[in-house]
Amino acid sequence: MNNRFIVENTGPNQGNLELAFYTALEVCKGMSLTNIIIVFPTKQGFKNSIVANLLGKQATKTILDGGTVNAIDDIKLSFRTPKSIAKFSNNEVIFAIYTSENDMNLVDSARSEAIVFLPWREDEGKDWLAIWNPKIIGPTTWAIDTDALSSEAQEVILRLGRSINMSTGLTHPSDKDLAKRLFSSLRNTNSLTPELVKRFAIQNGWEPLRAQELAVFSEKYC
Repeated sequence: MNNRFIVENTGPNQGNLELAFYTALEVCKGMSLTNIIIVFPTKQGFKNSIVANLLGKQATKTILDGGTVNAIDDIKLSFRTPKSIAKFSNNEVIFAIYTSENDMNLVDSARSEAIVFLPWREDEGKDWLAIWNPKIIGPTTWAIDTDALSSEAQEVILRLGRSINMSTGLTHPSDKDLAKRLFSSLRNTNSLTPELVKRFAIQNGWEPLRAQELAVFSEKYC
């Protein structure tokens, strides 16, 4: 699934918020879906955000209490924090607002038909761009890192993907031991960074949460 969209943004920009919100509505309507899940880091932070101002006091209260509100054309809005997204339920369109890299690992691991992302920080937005190659909505000014892993490092990740239980990642001792041996053989590989490991793993079928674990593991043993 690469029905992903991003608005390049930093901080509380009202115009970019409205552009991203309109995009989520259009994506939902264009895919004949009826639900948008607004994902924000915390409930308390949402209450005082420009997103709440955009929705209005009553709509904000309703979705924070677990209800839904109508937007346009029978499209309903509801609210989740990243940790409360149900991985195996259909979230339809996820509108992720100001979510961190760790939060986006949860968002990207959840089942959905499309994701619209409005980052708070440029570096987090650029990392997501580099991984997923989403459609950019509005002006595009960010320069994306195009570095790549060495062929040896790529082969290690591909081999691990074929060998380990992907549902449990590196939790099993034998899988962890294999990963340790393989990454230890790459200690002199200059192009190996956690960011590139995560990016390559996701682009080759790893779930984002597992890819993040792999990236941390690679940094420890390389």
